[in-house]
Amino acid sequence: MARPCRIVVIEDNEPVLKLLSEHIEVEGYDVEMVHPPLDDADKIDFEEFDLAFIDLTLPHGLDPLELARRATVAGTGVILMSGDHAQLEDVADAGHALLKKPFRMAILTRLIKDVLSQVGAECEAPPQAASA
Repeated sequence: MARPCRIVVIEDNEPVLKLLSEHIEVEGYDVEMVHPPLDDADKIDFEEFDLAFIDLTLPHGLDPLELARRATVAGTGVILMSGDHAQLEDVADAGHALLKKPFRMAILTRLIKDVLSQVGAECEAPPQAASA
């Protein structure tokens, strides 16, 4: 039996971090929350995760595109997210999936499955019933 899929969420807005993490957990995935500047986002070992959600507006000089690059090199899927839709358009050619805030649960669920499939994640998908 395969291991459960592991997802890291890197978000500096605590309410958004908790909401996103709760939605992902409801879908049956293992989630780790990283809340810059309280947590060291620059020290994440992306090889431990199948997927990374990375906010595009991280504080204190953290470069979300560099984090995304590191995740990609580690074989981890990446979903970049922002409430600033123009900012998402600016990085659309980076080759990562994009999530516009606010988001709908159905879009979040589909995006997770799509990205995990694209990167060939070797983890167990959650039961279909979670979002039905």
